[in-house]
Order: sequence, then C-alpha cells, then structure tokens
Amino acid sequence: MKVSSKYILRAGESMKFDSILGTIWLDASPDALIGVSYTPIDESPLANQEILQTAKKQLLEFLAGARKEFNVPYAFTSGQPFSKKFGRR
Repeated sequence: MKVSSKYILRAGESMKFDSILGTIWLDASPDALIGVSYTPIDESPLANQEILQTAKKQLLEFLAGARKEFNVPYAFTSGQPFSKKFGRR
C-alpha cells in the first residue's frame, strides 16, 4: 500500500485526529502500532506512517459501527485502559 504525500508528517509532528470520543493521538514503531492516547504523545522518529494511517482508518470505522475487528500490527507494552482494550483479542 502506498502512502499519499498528504499523509507524510514532519519530524516531531504526531499523528492525531478528531473522533466522536475527542482527539486521539497515535504512535508507531517501524513494525507496529505502539501507542493510542487521549493525551498528546510524541511520535517516534521512525514511526511507520502506513501503520498510523491504517490504525486511524480502522479506529474511525470502529467508532462509526462499521468495523468489529482490527488487523493493525501492535506492540503495546504499557498504557492507558483504552490502549490495552484496543489491543485485546
């Protein structure tokens, strides 16, 4: 999957988007989604933009009732309850 240039973030700019739950921030490693937060988080310098865009799309679909499962690779080591629940299978 190609990532459009409109999705390329500048260094230090985190992935954030508005949802029905408020603003959500995301972070990723080169291989997996590593953070979902309601509070600002710094994005990893090597964040995989394709993973971030896929996670955003799937979260918005879930919140709209159009998705029940996620297929984004994730590696949550700690976090808030939302992050942990998002990662449960």
